[in-house]
Formats: sequence, structure tokens, C-alpha cells
Amino acid sequence: MDNSKHKNQPALKVVLIGTGVECSVVSTAQTGWSISVHGDKLNIQPSAQDSVGHGTDLALCLMQESPNAQLIGIDIFNGQGKTTSTLLLKALEKALDLKCDVIVVCVHSFNESKGPRFSKICSYADRNGISIIASAVLESPSYPSKIETVFGCLSHADCRERMYVYEPNFFDDGHPHRGLFVLNGWWQGRYWGSEIATVRLAAEVTRLLEVGTPYSLLADRLSLQTFVPFSEFGFA
Repeated sequence: MDNSKHKNQPALKVVLIGTGVECSVVSTAQTGWSISVHGDKLNIQPSAQDSVGHGTDLALCLMQESPNAQLIGIDIFNGQGKTTSTLLLKALEKALDLKCDVIVVCVHSFNESKGPRFSKICSYADRNGISIIASAVLESPSYPSKIETVFGCLSHADCRERMYVYEPNFFDDGHPHRGLFVLNGWWQGRYWGSEIATVRLAAEVTRLLEVGTPYSLLADRLSLQTFVPFSEFGFA
């Protein structure tokens, strides 16, 4: 494919939802946001920091895999080891407000009562051609990765080079991994798991968008690159 006609296009905007991004470390990152709750008040403030030190590593991996993308971190952990479904939903809404091209979600929710809100937000993103790539949990369906329009992602310690997908045509509706992609979760000699795998999938989506792939064809293009894993035999 001739990439020359895409060279002058503005950089794609990729939002990374997690613990924030240290902009002084990640050269392709711009000032992001911190979302927190104090009492009954929701606070949304500009932030160029990583409150835990985790999101910056993910951003460095993403920068390595997709060096032309403009990264924006959204911190919903605020220096703590956990966050809430409400803050995750607010971060998704903020990412949409930023008119980004790709949203990377390295956190998950098991809160079924929030399911309709997750579905509504993801439906809006889908209608507007905004890709959401989200980490999933082994054997446990979670939001937003379980939503059909989201590219959900797992990792496997033996998955180093190939990309796999639990193709819906081969797995029934009740399979906990149906529709999920499986990628390499290793980075810098350490096994990070689904978070790094999610970043790698987001980088692949970004590369496809950079060469002009329409949003509507992303799932098909990704599926053409994948192999189908069979859990009873390991990875085919």
C-alpha cells in the first residue's frame, strides 16, 4: 500500500486510561487528565503525571510500537491501588470529549449494574468511528471488553509473536473469551499480561488507521492476521 498520501495527515490521538502518563518521560505524550471524587464532588484536572508509575511504562511500550501517535493519559487511580467503575466511565466520557481516534483501557469493571452505561458509551464511540481497545480477564467477562464493539484483549505467556482471536464463528455465545484477541504480554523481559497485550493491539489498530483503513474494516483486517486458539490443546 502506498503510504505517501497519509504522511501529511495529523497524528492520531490515542488516550490511555489507567494511572496517567509522565509527560517528561514519554516524548509523544501531551498533558492529560486526572479524574477523582472527593466527597460528592467529581474533580477533573489537567495532569502531566503518573500517580502510580504504571501507566508511563504502558505508554513507553505504546510509543515504541506506534511512534507517530499522540498520547494522552487519563489517571483514575490517583495514587491508589484501585479505582471505581464510575471513574472508568467518566474517563471514557472524557476521552470521547477529547475527540480522540483510539481509546486504550488498561483497567476493567465487573459491575453488572453499570453495564447499560458502558454499552451506551461504547455505542457512541462505535457510531463515531472511535476504536476502544480494552484489557480482559481470563475466564471472567468484564467491562468494557465484553461489549461487542470493543476490541477486548487477553495475553498468554507462550504467545510471543503470533496474534490470536477467539473467533465468534468457532466459539459459542457462552464462551468467556468469545471475540477476544490474544497477544504478547511480555515487555522488557517481564511478563505484564493483558495490559501490555492491550497496548500492542492498540498499536496495531493505530497502524491500520494510519494507512487509511476505514474504522468499519478494522475487525476484518485484524481477524485476517490472527490464528484461532483452541483451549483444549493450547495455542494452535
